[in-house]
Amino acid sequence: MNTTRWIGLSAVAILSAASIVFLPSSFSGAVVFVFLVFFASHLFSKATILSLALYLPFQKLLVFRVEGSIPFLDLFFRRVEEGLLLVAFVTILTDKIFMKKIRAAGIELPLCALVIIALIGTIKNRLVGYDVALFDLFLLLKGFFVFYIFDILDLRHRDIRLICKVFFITAIFIFGLGLVDMAAPERFRDLIGNVPVVNYRFGIPSAQSIFVHPGGFGWFMAFFASFAIAFFAVFDKKKYLFFAILFGLGVVMSMRFKSVAGLGAVGCMVLFLTSRTRKINLIFSIGLFILLFALLFGDKAKLLFEDKVYTYFQAPAQYDVARNVLYSTGLRIAQDYFPFGAGLGAYGGWIAALYQSPLYFYYGINEVWGLDPVVGGRFLTDTFWPYIMGQFGFFGCICYAWILIAFLSRCIRTYMKCDDLLLKAFSLGSFFILIEALIESIAEPVFSTPPQYFFIFACIGITYSFISSQKDRQGQVQI
Repeated sequence: MNTTRWIGLSAVAILSAASIVFLPSSFSGAVVFVFLVFFASHLFSKATILSLALYLPFQKLLVFRVEGSIPFLDLFFRRVEEGLLLVAFVTILTDKIFMKKIRAAGIELPLCALVIIALIGTIKNRLVGYDVALFDLFLLLKGFFVFYIFDILDLRHRDIRLICKVFFITAIFIFGLGLVDMAAPERFRDLIGNVPVVNYRFGIPSAQSIFVHPGGFGWFMAFFASFAIAFFAVFDKKKYLFFAILFGLGVVMSMRFKSVAGLGAVGCMVLFLTSRTRKINLIFSIGLFILLFALLFGDKAKLLFEDKVYTYFQAPAQYDVARNVLYSTGLRIAQDYFPFGAGLGAYGGWIAALYQSPLYFYYGINEVWGLDPVVGGRFLTDTFWPYIMGQFGFFGCICYAWILIAFLSRCIRTYMKCDDLLLKAFSLGSFFILIEALIESIAEPVFSTPPQYFFIFACIGITYSFISSQKDRQGQVQI
């Protein structure tokens, strides 16, 4: 260990010891945590942030296991992600500023506009306290913190290969546990201490593996299936086709329509983007998967699709369905609070549900089943775009859509124009996971809830970082 690291470690040890001795016990743990994260982020930035990525898929399971029984661990598991992310972002950003390695990502204008809109709406309407609004602002921006952290890490080929290998192995492990969960759900969940309730759809148990809800498992499998499809499209190796089918099966096992629809959109997109020769192989592969899917789950999938169409578009009580109410009310709020929305912490997000926003009572949605914040409001955070629309208005929606379009554009241009095959595959995978996330965001806050937001924004940041490192080193990528 070099002198700098010895000095840094010694300083952290001294400050941590001093905080334990002189500060109240309620604060000393937080201070020690900040010092340790600061030290780790400064000297081991890549390892620190990637360790957080490995933790996040297991976060909600750990929270569920200690919830109500061990208060300290409960709080730690819930907040460690946000605390580590904030300290790491400030530390890594500060290091890069001193080293003069900060570069614009091309989303600064719409992102700053979104923040200004959020602040104007909050100050103008004052529906919640400023402390609540500030917390909600952090939750809105934390995905972009992840993006900028990975963008400025200067990731190279060896880093990308290591990341892909570690997380594909993790995904295979989680898929294997999903198979066990589907075969013996009660026994498996009792063994790992997961949520005991088994969600059956048309007689089939919805697999959730180490996640506390099948939707999390479905998204996780769709995420890695999208990357496997991208790597197969670029490298044309059968092992990536195998992984795509494997993780696609995991998506189906979750019995979640939005994940199936998101992966279906990726399948359509890859056919549109690939060359004619590889398109034949892809059509054959997708056809084989669809045949396998139809043989195993065809009847159930048909019932699932018909059920969703009926529930949201045909049922007599469709206007009382929680998600439909969230969308219609979000539109009303955007109109009533035109043009900047109701402000932070007011509607559609976790903070608005936690602090029981007055808008829920003013618009009467607290009377809808699943949306009553007094008894938990279990579906209050089941969407994403009503949150953006209600809190930041039409202009806020335009800004967020602008950012996503910029991400999509950069990823697809990199795929189309670069010569480096690994960058080509990773940028296409990032494009696919954004497409899948847009489908899921209709009925899931994927851009703001862990682990989804972290993986999505991390992949986009890795793509940007990879592009920049290739330009700096070889000048190969002209986009």
